Order: sequence, then C-alpha cells, then structure tokens
Amino acid sequence: MDVLAVAADGTLFAEAGVDKKVRIRDTVTLKVLREFPVHDGPITALAWHPGGSIPAVRSWRRDPPT
Repeated sequence: MDVLAVAADGTLFAEAGVDKKVRIRDTVTLKVLREFPVHDGPITALAWHPGGSIPAVRSWRRDPPT
C-alpha cells in the first residue's frame, strides 16, 4: 500500500499502490469490501468524493526526458 484515503464518515478507507488496484476496507474489521483494478500504472493519490461514497483515483506517468 502506497496511498490511503479515509471516507468522511470514518467507516471506510481506500488503499492503493504499485499493484494497480484499489481496495475498499472497513475501518473496524479491516475486511476488504471491494477490490478492483484501476490503472495500467502505479496509483499515486486517492481521495473521496465530498459526498463520501465514491473514491477518486489519480495516477501519473512520467516519461524520461528525451
């Protein structure tokens, strides 16, 4: 896990990283409630939608200078 974001109500968190997947977990039990592939590269940032029910994911690709 490289990035983590907690939902506004504190009941869920999203985690992600170099495995290119996002996992939604329960904050009490830590049980994975949902896991899904998101990008073709590492995930570098996560945030929850202000409404609290949808995580937003960000990934950057940095090509070497030419």
